Amino acid sequence: MKTTFDPLAQMYPSQRFPSSFACVKRRPVLRLVACEFLRNPHTADLFVPRNSNIQEIIIMMQSRTHNCGELRIENAGQQVTLVGWLENNRQVSASLSFIVLRDFYGTTQIVAETEEMAKEFKAINKESTIQVTGVVRERSSKNPKQATGEIEVVPEKVTVLGRCRYNELPFEINRSREGDEQFRLKYRYLDLRNPEVKNNIILRCQVVAAFC
Repeated sequence: MKTTFDPLAQMYPSQRFPSSFACVKRRPVLRLVACEFLRNPHTADLFVPRNSNIQEIIIMMQSRTHNCGELRIENAGQQVTLVGWLENNRQVSASLSFIVLRDFYGTTQIVAETEEMAKEFKAINKESTIQVTGVVRERSSKNPKQATGEIEVVPEKVTVLGRCRYNELPFEINRSREGDEQFRLKYRYLDLRNPEVKNNIILRCQVVAAFC
């Protein structure tokens, strides 16, 4: 029987982990983050923002009903709670905004259709960690290139869990690989939010696990 490689167990065989780490141990994308944080909290900002910690990621896991790459047309009509980073906010009018919410697993489109809700999203900086509760519905204009392209979420409530303090980022997350190498190293925690960079880390973890 093949044994699953668990960096937490390998690095800390006698460690009794907090119950909050239970959701981390079985998720490849978070193992290296958890290990780095436990091994040396002072260098954990390579993976997560300084003055933050693994707790922000754990919150993202525990405060939602679905992840941002999970919802499909079968979920239409359901009330859901999503947690992720605010990737983009395209404001069409005072009472209509299209928001892209991203987490480790994908993106979901949020549609604010009231002036009050549009104002709430407008006041939130990009890459802030937010929680959105709302109802899933079928999109009128579907996007076949996106896993969640058949649905969108109409928000009823939005909560800021971690606000990004800056109005502008050193580079666009999805184009971080085109950025200056020094900036990528300095803001490594942002670079790791790039889906391509994240997928490379997951692949590396899976390759290591396959040989252990």
